Amino acid sequence: MRRRTFLNETLDRIGPYLIAAVAVNPIWIARSASSAYSDMRTETPAPLPNESPTAVTRTTSGDDYQMKYHWNGRKTPGWELQFTVPQSTYHRAVQRSLGYATAFDAARQNFTASRIGTKLENSEPTSSFSASHPSPVVRFDRAVEFVRSLTYMTDHDSRNFPDYHRTVEETLVDGGGDCKDHTYLMAGILSQPPFEYQTAMVFSPGHMLLGVHKGDLPPEYSGLPTLVDTDYLAVETVTSDPIGVFDEGVVLAIYNDGFEYLDRTAIAETTIDFLRDPTESQIISNMD
Repeated sequence: MRRRTFLNETLDRIGPYLIAAVAVNPIWIARSASSAYSDMRTETPAPLPNESPTAVTRTTSGDDYQMKYHWNGRKTPGWELQFTVPQSTYHRAVQRSLGYATAFDAARQNFTASRIGTKLENSEPTSSFSASHPSPVVRFDRAVEFVRSLTYMTDHDSRNFPDYHRTVEETLVDGGGDCKDHTYLMAGILSQPPFEYQTAMVFSPGHMLLGVHKGDLPPEYSGLPTLVDTDYLAVETVTSDPIGVFDEGVVLAIYNDGFEYLDRTAIAETTIDFLRDPTESQIISNMD
């Protein structure tokens, strides 16, 4: 009930602009929603998730957030990574007002994401097993499993916003986020060295995941089906679905530097469902 009340109050504030946006182009539905609460961002990190207190720890040392992550890989358990995020970097990141496209594009050029990608390449499990020169498929799996290990947190419960876009730094310091935040982080890691994969946002009703160009992935994934009429494989960022598995049914849009796929009929139907009951679906259309 608390979530429904908050969302309804927010929609009351932006309702006329939202309806007008739908009439012109449904994919721009949440532009006004973003501006309605962009001044409510806070520089204080979200509390770390209570359900898995040993997965992520955060301490403060001088100007730095000292982060420690623990996760279990699909084949190798007991991974650990230590990473530092300057508080000043985190505070600057929080001040950015982002939409879906701007958040995604910023993540793919984010220096912090590049740093953690390099750290992931060189990280080793806490067990005696060591792979100082991991194969491409091991590196890729490690990056995917790291992002998936972060806790799923709804925008409302963690930030008291109906549709909040975490930067890479926020997701790392907060220890998690929702599907779009995990997607931005994974895109930031995989789009830059040592991976340099071509990535895309994949929208389905109420959900976002990552698309990775099939030609960039290790040959072990060459036989998997791609998404709709594109060359992208589905990579879930918050669930443990195998690479290439997409169970959401409908792909609404795929965005790289622009739309590579757009199902306007499905988007219109999803927008109507959202207007009927905004608690049943995340806003998916704030394309800045």
